[in-house]
Amino acid sequence: MKRVDHPSPNFSDKLIPVEYVVIHYTACSLERTLEIFSDREKKVCAHFVLSENGDLYDLGNFYYGPIRQGAHAGETFFNVGGKTLRVFNEFSIGIEIVNLNGNVFPFRDAQYESLKELMLHLKNRFPTLNDPDRIVGHEQIAGHRGKADPGRCFDWARFYQSIYGDRKFPVREPKCSKERAAFLAELIQNANPADRDDPNFWPRISAELEARAAEGSKHHDLGANVQPGIFSPALANPQSTADHD
Repeated sequence: MKRVDHPSPNFSDKLIPVEYVVIHYTACSLERTLEIFSDREKKVCAHFVLSENGDLYDLGNFYYGPIRQGAHAGETFFNVGGKTLRVFNEFSIGIEIVNLNGNVFPFRDAQYESLKELMLHLKNRFPTLNDPDRIVGHEQIAGHRGKADPGRCFDWARFYQSIYGDRKFPVREPKCSKERAAFLAELIQNANPADRDDPNFWPRISAELEARAAEGSKHHDLGANVQPGIFSPALANPQSTADHD
């Protein structure tokens, strides 16, 4: 695994305990992700970014150094052991995996291999991570506000088995249903090639998914009232998942 130092100015000086790891997908290219995490005005950052070819971008000398508080999880809650955990930014490492939409596109073998290497290293550094329950997706802790990453295409069983072997591991249910994923795939397929080449297209797809998923309690289906290639008016100014925590 090739490691690349790419410091972000958006981390707090506050050192945090490592109780969890949160996995995300970027909804944009590697270049755009690093641009966002380097922008002080965005005020967002994850600790690590995994490129499509498996290169690991370290955004603050975190591979070997102390872990500072990032801004990758946003408003969160997670029920475990009879209590509710909140503010994951205060006790978790964030890992962004480059994928335009993890509910439609599979992750690459090189990404799984590098993720395995990174996680084995982090397990050695932080004993709490020897518990597979301590690895969650963004959708497990922020699904209530529509977060749906790393998505249906992330192979949790492959991931857990590569890190923890035959140990029992939790089932991580995706926020995005099969029907929603199929609608997304159709929307993408029916889009004009020029639209798909627009870097704003992919954040808009993910933003549409988040908006519809967040409305799930109101019984809105992702495909309801939306035609392929048509986005909600509220999404005129899209953000990638890397663009906001």
